[in-house]
Amino acid sequence: MHTAVLLTLLVVGLVEGKEDSVDLYGALDGTVGIKFLVTVNDTWDENGCIATIVTPMLTSGVKYNQSDAFSVGSCDRGPLRFNVQQLRGQKTSMQVDLTFYSSVIEDASPPTCSLAWNGTYLVPKTMNPGESLLPGCFVMDSREGYHMTYYWFHILEWAFWASLVLSPFCPQQVDLTFYSSVIEDASPPTCSLAWNGTYLVPKTMNPGESLLPGCFVADSREGYHMTYYLFHILEWAFY
Repeated sequence: MHTAVLLTLLVVGLVEGKEDSVDLYGALDGTVGIKFLVTVNDTWDENGCIATIVTPMLTSGVKYNQSDAFSVGSCDRGPLRFNVQQLRGQKTSMQVDLTFYSSVIEDASPPTCSLAWNGTYLVPKTMNPGESLLPGCFVMDSREGYHMTYYWFHILEWAFWASLVLSPFCPQQVDLTFYSSVIEDASPPTCSLAWNGTYLVPKTMNPGESLLPGCFVADSREGYHMTYYLFHILEWAFY
C-alpha cells in the first residue's frame, strides 16, 4: 500500500506556518507519561526565589501521594497530579488538567491549571528563537492572602503507554531534490533526513535549538561558486 505525504518545508529561513498546532494523534486510550518543566517564582521571600526544574516522568491519573513530592529549587515542594482527557470535535484533541500540591500555599487551594495539547509540540508561528514550542499554562496563587506565588507548567517530554492510534504512515527517511535554477551545470541539490513523523525532542533547554528535522547540502555553480541549502520539515499531512 502506498501512502502520500504532503510536507511543508522550511527552506533557508522561509517560514510557512498556520495558526493551529499539528494533530498527529487520532485517539487516546490509556495512561500518559509526561515530564513537565516547572517554574516557581515566590514573591513572599524577601531575598527573591525563582527556580525551574524538570520533573521525573509522571503518570496521568495517579492519586495524591506525598512520597512522590519533588523540590523546585528552594522555592517550593510538593507532588504534581494530572489527568489527560480526549476532546471530541475540538481543534485540540486533548486537555491536560494539573494540580501542584504546593508546600508554600497553605491556606488556599493548590495551584491548578489546564492546557490544550494535541500530542506534540507547537508549530512555530515566527522565526523568533525565544518563542516557546512547549504547550503550557500559568497560574498564580497567594500565601496568607497577599503574598503571590507564580507558577508556569510546560510539557517537555511524553510517552503513551497504551493503545495510541497514530497517523497511518510515518516514514523513516525523507529523500528530497530541489531543482534549482542556479545550479546549471551539475546535479540538483539533493539530501536525505531521518524523520519519525513528529518534531524532535529537545536535548537542551536552549530556545535556539531546532526542533525541526532537517538536512543541509552545498552545491556549486560553474564549479567554484558555492550555494548552500537548508531544508526543514515544518508541517505535514498524511493522505
